Amino acid sequence: MDIYQKNTNTENANIESIDPRIHFFTQEELEARRFPLGNSAFLNWVVENSEGKVKNKKQALAVIASFVFLLTILFIFTKSMLAGPDIPPEALKNPEYGLPITD
Repeated sequence: MDIYQKNTNTENANIESIDPRIHFFTQEELEARRFPLGNSAFLNWVVENSEGKVKNKKQALAVIASFVFLLTILFIFTKSMLAGPDIPPEALKNPEYGLPITD
């Protein structure tokens, strides 16, 4: 059974009276749990300022998630490019370490 469907099983209908820890969700509670963003000001701002390209809050959330993903990839890329070569600790103690041998 889908977790968002209402429980119509009549065999277990009396479980709620037996065990008070069990709670059967109503349809309204399940709908509220599906997309619990509510009235987020940031999502509303994205929808309003997208010039009609973002039509609802789900699309706005996808746009924001994509933007965060791209920023993360860009950060990792620039961090790896600017890191430079690894210098072994022996080379800091002995500057001739790693230099080609000349006879």
